[in-house]
Amino acid sequence: MAATPTQVNHIGDLLSRAHGRVLELGPGSGDQMYHYSPGNVEKLYAAEPNAFLHPRLLQMAAKHDLAGKVVLLEAGGQPGSLLPALKQQGLLSSTTSSLPEQGVFDTVVTIKSLCSLPQSQLTATIAVVQALLKPGGQFLFFEHVENNTDSITKMYVWLVEWVWPALMGGCRLNGKIDKVVLGMGGWDERRISTVGDFKGHEVFRYVKGMATKA
Repeated sequence: MAATPTQVNHIGDLLSRAHGRVLELGPGSGDQMYHYSPGNVEKLYAAEPNAFLHPRLLQMAAKHDLAGKVVLLEAGGQPGSLLPALKQQGLLSSTTSSLPEQGVFDTVVTIKSLCSLPQSQLTATIAVVQALLKPGGQFLFFEHVENNTDSITKMYVWLVEWVWPALMGGCRLNGKIDKVVLGMGGWDERRISTVGDFKGHEVFRYVKGMATKA
């Protein structure tokens, strides 16, 4: 879904912080790629499971001075999809199931993509994200999460959730990325905030987050 003007500012702030070797989960067609600072990005690994979007991703990379820096991965964020793709790129050893102690990436980014993950796999996904980060590396995310501010909205979301994922490509309204990150150890710093255009009754509550690996 298109970002509102307020959301664009938050997304821009996050992506401008990305540096070094970057992994983005679910970049889609690359509509947010212009927020990256090309001089700070060594390599951008774009894990996008929809291969028909890959040509558009490369076009956007060229348009925004990232040509030659983008590596396409036909993979989702789930460990069972992501890890084999990283092994194919030689970023992980193909002879062991353990992840490197010193990590692989300086930055991992997700922008409006984790909602399409089954929330039962979210904790495992974020654990892998943390393991893939180098010490001091940052996990940057902008995602919508469940609105639990009032019982009426919660009931409405519960009803809509029966049909919403089927109509919206697997998007779920009960995201819990904020709770998962706050409930994990292994972070040196965690900052998560609800985006300012949230009034309290909307189905979508967006959060902006930055977590630094210890």
